[in-house]
Amino acid sequence: LQARQVDQHRVDLRLVRSWLDLCRDCHSGDCASGRRIACSQFCLRVIDVIHERVVDAPADCKYVTLSYVWGQAKQVMNRKDTRPTLTTPGGLCYLEIPRTIRDAIDLCKELRENYLWVDALCIQQDDEEDVKSQIANMDQVYSCAEFTIVAAAGDHCNVGLPGLNGSRNFIQNTADIWGTRLITTHRSPTLGAETSKWNTRGWT
Repeated sequence: LQARQVDQHRVDLRLVRSWLDLCRDCHSGDCASGRRIACSQFCLRVIDVIHERVVDAPADCKYVTLSYVWGQAKQVMNRKDTRPTLTTPGGLCYLEIPRTIRDAIDLCKELRENYLWVDALCIQQDDEEDVKSQIANMDQVYSCAEFTIVAAAGDHCNVGLPGLNGSRNFIQNTADIWGTRLITTHRSPTLGAETSKWNTRGWT
């Protein structure tokens, strides 16, 4: 991946799509796509990224989850005053959605994934019963997802996803030596995640 960037600031999403296809087609066990959430236990909501709205998850819904840091940045929540806009087709376009969530929506579109689960928008934050039932089933929400986007960069929800929308600031230096092109690599993603604010959260 590191040697095949579209440019120095954007990840090549064609490679990401091919990795996901490989995982689904060739792996079993944890990567199996046959597991689906038991929505009868609680009301699973997801973001319909095509129509930019929050909806009740369709039957046998294939969705992606986002794991990120809320931090101190201002964030839109699913509450009584915002719910009518959130559930209206195109409603998310009229709200100041944090950059990390906006980037996750854009990433799902690029990867042809139609549904995204984000806690702030898919749990009714001012409904105690809904919060309680969603938290009780959080293991299902994450384990039954197609995959999880981990936003480990920065310490708040407006940092975004580096590598998407030109936000990656890492510079890769290259050199041609005797006909071979060499390129510096990224810092290890595992090390980056382990030392991040994201990794200090109780949920993580």
